[in-house]
Amino acid sequence: MEILQRFQLQIQHGISSLGLAIKIAGVQILSRTVKTGSNTVSFTDTELDNIYKKYGTLSSLIATFIVSGSGYSNSKTCTIMLKRKSKDY
Repeated sequence: MEILQRFQLQIQHGISSLGLAIKIAGVQILSRTVKTGSNTVSFTDTELDNIYKKYGTLSSLIATFIVSGSGYSNSKTCTIMLKRKSKDY
């Protein structure tokens, strides 16, 4: 997966507002509020820089996406792969 500046997230839950967090290596790199329906989540330059720094000499990372709020919590863990590095770290 190439790191994109934004991604689409579809929430199909009865709660109107939920928290979204993304963690890499146990460190939270993003926190947003999302709503039921379609959401576009954009990374800031600082968040993208933090992701690239986590790669070091690796070609992939494990990221956990967590959606939670009002007693609800769900997570999805996935591998993100670097296709090319745009900055030197």
